[in-house]
Amino acid sequence: MSDYTSLVVKRRFLLASIVVIGLAGVVSACASNESRDRYRFDVVNQPVPVGAHSTITVRLTDATTGRPVDGATISDARLTMTMPSTIPPGKVIWPDRSHSDEVRFVGSSGDGQYRLAGDVSMPGTWTLVLSASVPGEASPVEGSTRFVAARERSDP
Repeated sequence: MSDYTSLVVKRRFLLASIVVIGLAGVVSACASNESRDRYRFDVVNQPVPVGAHSTITVRLTDATTGRPVDGATISDARLTMTMPSTIPPGKVIWPDRSHSDEVRFVGSSGDGQYRLAGDVSMPGTWTLVLSASVPGEASPVEGSTRFVAARERSDP
């Protein structure tokens, strides 16, 4: 085999290897997005009462079948709230402020519902970011849901 032929064979092998590795990465990325899009998190007890240890009940649903998912383990949860920014004359503040807090898992009540407790410190629209280990899924399912928090009324 000549040097030129050997060089061509090596280049083709290298190119084929790069293509195979690239395709493997694309397939892997599609598989992880597929499991993310397959599940949906929803807060069911809205409005959530404002408080230091507010209970937030989340339903995990298989979006393809509409059925609740039981047996999942909530491995990570975080509350975030983007606060509106107002700029008084003569003051400089950051245009995007957000508040973030950890949430702890309290328990499951069946029917795909999971109870969490977190510091919902003010009324408004909050985002709950979740990660859950779902039976039958190789990697954790991640998602988020928005909910409204309000102060409980104490009318006489």
